[in-house]
Amino acid sequence: MKKNGLGLLMANLLCQSLSYVATAAVTPNSDPALAVFSADQLGRAVQGPLWTPTQSEANSARSALLELVKKKGRPTGDAKLPDDIRIWRAVEEDKVYANFDRYSLQFAGVHPPQKNILINGYCLGGQSDKWVSVADGGACFFQAYYDPETNSITALGTNGR
Repeated sequence: MKKNGLGLLMANLLCQSLSYVATAAVTPNSDPALAVFSADQLGRAVQGPLWTPTQSEANSARSALLELVKKKGRPTGDAKLPDDIRIWRAVEEDKVYANFDRYSLQFAGVHPPQKNILINGYCLGGQSDKWVSVADGGACFFQAYYDPETNSITALGTNGR
C-alpha cells in the first residue's frame, strides 16, 4: 500500500457509508469509461432541462477533462471568479488532479443555460449503474461542466466536506 493509501482507503470507506440522495437506473453503454445517462434515465437525479449526449460527445468531454488534468490547468470559467474563490477552487481542483486515476466518471447532458455535458466523478470504485449524487464527501466527489462548442471544461468543483 502506498504511503497515503490508508488515508485514501479511509476516505473511500467514508464515501461508501454516505447515502445516495438521488439515483436513476441506467444500463451503462459498452465502454465502461463512458457511462452516458440519457435524459429519460436521469429523471429527477439531475435538475434542469436535459438532453442525451452521444458516445462521441461524451468521449470529447472526457478527453477535454483528461487534457485539463494532464496540464493541471484551470477551467475556463475560473478566470471570472473573485481571487479568494479562485484560489480556493485551485486547491480543490489540485486534489482531484492528484487522485484522478481513482475516479469513475458519469456523463449527462444539461442546459445551464447553454448545452453542456455534466461530468460526475466519484471515488467509490467501479462504475455504477445509477447516477451517483452524494451530499458532502469532499474531494471524493466532483462535478465538471464541458462546453461542446468551445471543447473546454468551464467549471470543476468538489463536494463540501
